Amino acid sequence: MKVEIKKLKDAKAEIDFEMDWQEFEVYYQKALDKINQGISLDGFRPGKAPKDVVEQKVGGYKI
Repeated sequence: MKVEIKKLKDAKAEIDFEMDWQEFEVYYQKALDKINQGISLDGFRPGKAPKDVVEQKVGGYKI
């Protein structure tokens, strides 16, 4: 992972980072699981919707 931190005025900072897809995907899948638990989709029990349906409903990132 590549990280660059720029200090700005008024004690603010800008953080720029790059991450490999393999490393990012772990966090992405965890986020989808958490979103799946908190939304209601017609035809599915809470937390049981397929990930592609959740991505389609809330928006997802596909390569």
